[in-house]
Amino acid sequence: MMFICFLFALTLSSLVSAGPTRPPFSGDGSIRNTSVVSGQRKSPAENFKGNEDHLFDGDKPYSTATTHENIQIAVYLLRSFVEGPYTNPKFNDGAFSQNSDYLGELFAQIVRSYKQETEESPSEALTAEYLFSGQIYAVMAEAYYQGRWLSDPSFPKPVTAMIEKMIAFRIYLFKFYDNFGVADPTVDKYAEVVSFYVKQLPVWKEEFQALGEKRSYLQQSFQRQLYEMEVSVGILSRYIAKK
Repeated sequence: MMFICFLFALTLSSLVSAGPTRPPFSGDGSIRNTSVVSGQRKSPAENFKGNEDHLFDGDKPYSTATTHENIQIAVYLLRSFVEGPYTNPKFNDGAFSQNSDYLGELFAQIVRSYKQETEESPSEALTAEYLFSGQIYAVMAEAYYQGRWLSDPSFPKPVTAMIEKMIAFRIYLFKFYDNFGVADPTVDKYAEVVSFYVKQLPVWKEEFQALGEKRSYLQQSFQRQLYEMEVSVGILSRYIAKK
């Protein structure tokens, strides 16, 4: 079932972007106006704070919820899989795996309801939510299977540890976007965290090179994660002064 969910996540990702996975922005990278959804821009944590126990207890089955409501539930759950401080975050792949069936069903419902709702009434804001949630899901599914692959005992541990660290950092950065995939400088420690990553990116690159890994597939794996980090950090760093 987990493999099926992974394939579904990749399919959803293909709807998000034809290029590398990244938060959706306007063509010039500027912040999109997303204030039209319910007149709010609340995060999942704000919407569900104090009510977490009722997210999945059936009091409002996701099959009868709106696309917007289901996306908020999905993003709230996905963000809960990232743990630890920003200097050493961890992706809880075990929790992701345990919730894979639920996530697969939830995102299948999101896709169905999104198509129905936007056919009746197109919404740029709902589309932004839809694409961003799909990206988080796809990246975490990728991270899960990347982690399984990197567990190969023939791979040098220092090398795989560096790749896994970059994956965790990449996922952690989703915290600094709102539900629409727009950089949110109001998030606690935004400037501190983004500035840290800006300084550390070249350091991590040098550290990996110093390991002297010759296998091209491991080099490419690290370079891919580093590239995605550079893209995200580059976008986030534009808005430090706007906090």
